[in-house]
Amino acid sequence: MAGPPSDTRPRVELHEDYVAASFEWGQRSVNGYARGSKERSRSYARPGVTALPWQLMGRLGECALCQWLAIDAFNALDWSDRCDAGYDLVLRELFVDVKTTGRAEMLIWPVTKNELLEKASSHVLVGARMVDAFCVELMGCVSRRRFIREHRVAGASSSLDPGTKYMRAIELSSMSRLLQWTREAA
Repeated sequence: MAGPPSDTRPRVELHEDYVAASFEWGQRSVNGYARGSKERSRSYARPGVTALPWQLMGRLGECALCQWLAIDAFNALDWSDRCDAGYDLVLRELFVDVKTTGRAEMLIWPVTKNELLEKASSHVLVGARMVDAFCVELMGCVSRRRFIREHRVAGASSSLDPGTKYMRAIELSSMSRLLQWTREAA
């Protein structure tokens, strides 16, 4: 993997084929929730997250990371409508979970999944945020262990659901750190 430029917070203008495929995948995912085939995932979902805009946003963040890494998202991501395995893609030996927000400049671990954090299969969390409908900013990354040690917890006066674990974008390592971890895992 030659690797992408190591911008601190790269912005990725998504290829239109990724956008179209993400929309189709999001609709299949929403249909999977409606059929009841994703009950395990639904049990951890915040209200509304099973709707198309949220599913689409998450997938676009994952595609943006793939595009930035110059890897084929169609091969790297699971495009089925099944629940994921707790991570979105594998980079060499690293299991990566992309957390995408609308405009918030923070990496958010949903309060509904707090009990899963300690035993999650991901090694690395990547924070992404939507800049506009076709542009995603990769805010940074953090090892899951560091996130567990250093996360903040949203209080009652926060714009986040109380109990939500998060890190501000400025607290994350730059995306070049992900490249370093990938090289070290080789």
